Amino acid sequence: MTEREGTGTATVVGAGIAGLATATGLRRAGWTVTVLERRTEPKRYGAAAHAMTPNLGQGACTAILDADALTRAVAAAPPGPAALAAALRAYDRERRRSAQRTAFASRTLHRLMSVERTWLRDAAVRLLPG
Repeated sequence: MTEREGTGTATVVGAGIAGLATATGLRRAGWTVTVLERRTEPKRYGAAAHAMTPNLGQGACTAILDADALTRAVAAAPPGPAALAAALRAYDRERRRSAQRTAFASRTLHRLMSVERTWLRDAAVRLLPG
C-alpha cells in the first residue's frame, strides 16, 4: 500500500469483513472513507460477493485477501476514472486465479462429503495419512 496522503475519497457499501478491511486499508493510505451499512445490528454472516461454499472455511480469509488486494490497487492508482478502471483490472488479475482455485477446492470437497454412497467416501478418507 502506498503512503500518499489525501489520495481520494471512497464509499464502501457493506460493513462485512471485506468492506471493513477495505475501508481500513484505504484510510491507512490516506483516503477519506465512508462505510454504508443498512443493518443496525451486527450479524454473523454477510452478503459475501464470492461463490465460495463453506466446506474449506475460506470465505472470510478470501474476503480479507480480496480486500487487501483491492485496497493496494486502488490506493496506488492516480485520481480519475480511467486510473480506477485500471486499478480494478489489476485487482482482478491478482486475485481471480487464487479465488477460483479456492472455490473449486471447496466445491470438490463438498461433492466428496455429500455423496449418497458414503461407503466409498469413507473408504477414500481411510486411505489418507494421519
